[in-house]
Amino acid sequence: MAYGEYESQQALAEHLPDNVAVPLSYGTFQLDASKSFFLTPFLKFEDSFPDPMQLTKILEKLHRSSTSPTGKYGFHVQTFNGVVPLINDWCDTWEEWFSRQFRSDIAWEQSIAGPDPEFDRVADEFFEKVIPRLLRPLETGVEFHMMREPRYQFSEKHIQAYRNVVGASDPVADFDDRNILYAMRDNIINAGLHEGRRYLRKKVQNEMLRPISKYPDGFEGFKVPALEVDPRAFDSK
Repeated sequence: MAYGEYESQQALAEHLPDNVAVPLSYGTFQLDASKSFFLTPFLKFEDSFPDPMQLTKILEKLHRSSTSPTGKYGFHVQTFNGVVPLINDWCDTWEEWFSRQFRSDIAWEQSIAGPDPEFDRVADEFFEKVIPRLLRPLETGVEFHMMREPRYQFSEKHIQAYRNVVGASDPVADFDDRNILYAMRDNIINAGLHEGRRYLRKKVQNEMLRPISKYPDGFEGFKVPALEVDPRAFDSK
C-alpha cells in the first residue's frame, strides 16, 4: 500500500508539484515488517475550502498535461482507495477499466456488508446496458466524481467551474449521467467503509434504475450526435 501511494504521488508531483505532498521515501519497519511508512515533507493545511475556479485550474492542469505512458488505462503498480484495492492492470479502453474496477468495488463492499441478490440483479443489467452506452462513445477518461456528493462540501458551482474551464467531454449530452455513474463507485465504497453509510448501497441501486430505463437498448441505442458545444460552458453565473 505504501509503495502504491509513493508511486502515485510521484506521478502527481510531476504535473502538480505545488499541489501535492511530494514523496520522499517509503518502506517497512525493521522491527515489524507488517507495518509500513510513507514519508513526505510537512505541509501546513488551512481549515478552508478552495475557491471553485482555483480548484478547477488545478484539475485542468492535471487533465491536460498528463498522459498514459502506455497509451492505455491503468497504472504500473497497485494502488488503493483508502483500504479498497484498485486493479490497475492495463486496459485498452476506459470502459474496460471502469467496469472491472466497479465490479471489484461492489464485490469488496459485499464482502463487508453481506450479499444482496436484488442489487446484483440490477447491477448486472446496469453493466450490460448503461456502462457501454455511457463510456464506449466517450473520447476521454473520467472527468470527476466526488464533486457530486454534498458530504464533500462541493457544489454545483464547482461543477459549473469545471465545465467553464475544461469543458465537458463528448458526448456532451451525457455529461451529467456520466457524473452520476462515477459517483456510484464512491458511494458503494463508502457503504463498505462506514457502518453508518450502509444505506448508500440502496441509493446506488436506485440510481442504477433510472439510466437502465433511459437507455433500454444499451450501446446499440446510441446515435452519434451532431457537433456538440457544451451550452453551460458559457454560463458565467
